[in-house]
Amino acid sequence: MKNSKLLMTGAILFIMISAFTTTYAQQHERGRGMRDNVSRRGALLDQIPDLTDTQKEKLNDLRVDMQKQMLPLRNQLREKEARLNTLSTTEKTNLNDLNKLVDEMGVIKIRMMKVAVAHRQKVRAELTEEQRLFFDSHAGRMTGHKRMKRSMGQRGDK
Repeated sequence: MKNSKLLMTGAILFIMISAFTTTYAQQHERGRGMRDNVSRRGALLDQIPDLTDTQKEKLNDLRVDMQKQMLPLRNQLREKEARLNTLSTTEKTNLNDLNKLVDEMGVIKIRMMKVAVAHRQKVRAELTEEQRLFFDSHAGRMTGHKRMKRSMGQRGDK
């Protein structure tokens, strides 16, 4: 009787430790993958063939300008997403308020897309024909924000 209780306790402890270790390892891998993807995005511009120092400097300036424009938009969008979460989980939700907030989020997303499209065209304008071909053929990798979020297990087009 005592041995069976000890054996059962040991088995349960082993299962719990195994489950915790597996879950922790998966979360660690997911976080590292995200960091790798984020750091790769900037490095992809460096892979464009035969960039001159002037081009590199100009592309860096364009990237910084775009980030300055995008930061407040991203912050506004995150605030709206948090507000949407708060409003949609209250006891009495107001559908009109939720719809208004969704519309506001849509406006911000459109502005963000316009900034990104303008940035892409400015980058293309700085490249030679061969470099543009490379840039255009690798565009999916350079703008992999949605793909990154989906790989992190999030749904939709956030």
